[in-house]
Amino acid sequence: MLRLHPTLAHPCDTSVASCRDLPGCSAFGATPEAAVHEIGDATLAWIAACRASGEPIPEPTTKARQAA
Repeated sequence: MLRLHPTLAHPCDTSVASCRDLPGCSAFGATPEAAVHEIGDATLAWIAACRASGEPIPEPTTKARQAA
């Protein structure tokens, strides 16, 4: 599972969501919720760029929990 970490960037008061497992993958939004929503498209684009260039896609740093 990819880990998302929304943070507030200053001085523009723009929220940024980044994916720790994908270096340089981030998305911006007016609110933390908007940034987290946008990170989905950014993640897909990041992975597509890796595949197109032949770069490896990193393994997730954490395991997803399974619901019982």
